[in-house]
Amino acid sequence: MKWKGILSSIMAVADEPGGPYTATSEPLVRGADTWVEGIGNYGHHDIDPTVWIDTDEEGNEHRYLMWGEHYVLYRRAE
Repeated sequence: MKWKGILSSIMAVADEPGGPYTATSEPLVRGADTWVEGIGNYGHHDIDPTVWIDTDEEGNEHRYLMWGEHYVLYRRAE
């Protein structure tokens, strides 16, 4: 999805798996937020998002959003 002209990753929600889906109002990841010098233009690597949930030794869950093309980027979900 393009948000203000920049490729971005958004989340869409639905009450049922078959939809209809409604996009959230703001992107979870904006290409401009993750641009890294030398690996591409704005938004070039902001594709294929997935959620990863990890449990530490104390049983606490940590949730991450991971995405990328040739490089894997991630952000911890609060």
